Amino acid sequence: MALASLVGCGTDDGVAGEADEAPITSRAMAAIALDHLDAIPTSLEASYLDGNDAEGAIGADLEFLADDGHASSFVRVYLTPEEPKIFCTEGRCEHRDVEDGSLWLSWGLVEPEEDPGGVTVTLVRPRESVVVHYSGDDITGDPRNLDLPITPEQLEEIAQDPRLSLTTTQEIVDVGEALGGWGPQETPGDEPSIRRVPADADSLAAFWRTALEWAGATPPRIRAVTDSPAVGELGLGPDPGDVVSARVTLRPTRDRPYRTLDLFVTEEAPAEASAPVCPSRTFTLCTTSGANPDHDTYTLVDPGPGGVVWVLYQRDDAYLTARLAGWRIPEDAALVQQQVDGDALLQAFAYTDFFGFETTPEFADMPMP
Repeated sequence: MALASLVGCGTDDGVAGEADEAPITSRAMAAIALDHLDAIPTSLEASYLDGNDAEGAIGADLEFLADDGHASSFVRVYLTPEEPKIFCTEGRCEHRDVEDGSLWLSWGLVEPEEDPGGVTVTLVRPRESVVVHYSGDDITGDPRNLDLPITPEQLEEIAQDPRLSLTTTQEIVDVGEALGGWGPQETPGDEPSIRRVPADADSLAAFWRTALEWAGATPPRIRAVTDSPAVGELGLGPDPGDVVSARVTLRPTRDRPYRTLDLFVTEEAPAEASAPVCPSRTFTLCTTSGANPDHDTYTLVDPGPGGVVWVLYQRDDAYLTARLAGWRIPEDAALVQQQVDGDALLQAFAYTDFFGFETTPEFADMPMP
């Protein structure tokens, strides 16, 4: 990637004249960050933003391969018109006033086999805030005392670069547009977006497995992934519209005793969800959860050795359904919820960008099982 000749060509004082002002882009943010980093990135793309981000927020994600025994590095540069929440744990946070605002250095420590920890620099200015985050090597203490490939000092340099602002110079925007190796997420003048591809059985299973990782659950022992043979049990009409399904066959464990998980994304409501669900006339147990927004999630349980569990959720764009079977299902609703990884399942259902009729290349290309 021919970057060296493209970055480092901002104005001497970093101040744009009125005629030279332009809204910053993710590409421009990446170019500014690379002015302060020595490594050549292997991936550059716009950060994923959703409804939790303030209107006008924008970000860039940079990844670097491991070198000299270090783990691969990830850097996110983020701009928001709001003051972000700063996680300031005693002993792992430092604050000082700087020329143009208030600067915070904070870090999270490694959790073995779960999270390497990370380092975050936050610069709060009168009308906007800059957040620069690093993760990669395990953070075992004060990051200023660790041998990290990307140092807290470099993160602070990025955050305090005067060109890194929601309004920057046209020159640095042009530099960003010239960056090679950019991901498929941004076109000039557009807000960042995600490239979408059709979902299939493998992508549904891949994101479910990822949701388990995010929830801190033990990894599933997946034996096979196919289209689900249980589509007929949904009770869809003769013209059901779009349907995407997956059957995940598992090796049962004590924590995850079920042998089959069927996942469905449907345009038409399953028969059990086409009328008020709880109480149910056909299932022994029926519970309702409001954990996901907009609509309730229903869990229907037929206990016993030949029983089945159904989880039903309506999203604005689709109906999401899970069917779990292949173990002696208890009559305790709370225990059932625990055994079927209920929290992770609801988390998967909530992500419209990754779990639905479409997904992203990351999950479409993820090897399964």
